Amino acid sequence: MRKSKGLSQEALADLIGISRKQVSDYELGRARPNDEVLARFALALETSADSILGLDDLDLADSSQSLRFTRRIRELDQLPEAKKKAILKTLDDLIRANS
Repeated sequence: MRKSKGLSQEALADLIGISRKQVSDYELGRARPNDEVLARFALALETSADSILGLDDLDLADSSQSLRFTRRIRELDQLPEAKKKAILKTLDDLIRANS
């Protein structure tokens, strides 16, 4: 979202009153923002907190399951490309074997 708004980590950090390193840590999943910081992100990025948390597209009837998968997808997306490809190939193989 930050990049789509044309903001650098430094610019976003300045807007919400935190350090650039904190923005980086949040983006990489090394830290989780508290409620106040989450609200500041939402205001600065002109979006909802649900959108930042990835909740806007979830089926709330099965939210615990969806959140588990969403979190794993985000973690996978942070990996280097070669590792992503290896994991996805393994996942594809497992799905085919169990279909």
